[in-house]
Amino acid sequence: MSTPPDSPVQLSREETRLLEECERQSVLYRSIPLGVCSFLFTQYAMSKNIISMKAKWVKLGTAIFAGYIIGKVSYTPTCRQKILDELPDSSLAQLIRGVENHQNPLIAINNQHHDKHEHLVFAPDAQHIPVGVNQYGDPIYKSN
Repeated sequence: MSTPPDSPVQLSREETRLLEECERQSVLYRSIPLGVCSFLFTQYAMSKNIISMKAKWVKLGTAIFAGYIIGKVSYTPTCRQKILDELPDSSLAQLIRGVENHQNPLIAINNQHHDKHEHLVFAPDAQHIPVGVNQYGDPIYKSN
């Protein structure tokens, strides 16, 4: 019997070490540089009156925070690849592959249930076959 899809994954020491390393590197290589750059850009824009000086510290703090978050998010693909390269057989790598392959656990569950009428095939008549698609993506049927 397999584990439910909502159950937490137990990480090994190597996986935990690698995630901590990714965390540290994302801060050092992306979050801090982007936070500093956004701070400096905002300060420069304020000095040239591109951005008003009202609520200066709120704007600068927001710029740092936005740069930090963008840095963290932008490091995610690098960390995923690092996990797949360094720990290819780990449970964490299997989870990443599942997400990358767009595997949905409900599909596997639904495929296990067999309907007694699954051998029936719907064969539409000619008047129910769409001849095109409108600008909204809705099917267009041929009218008689």
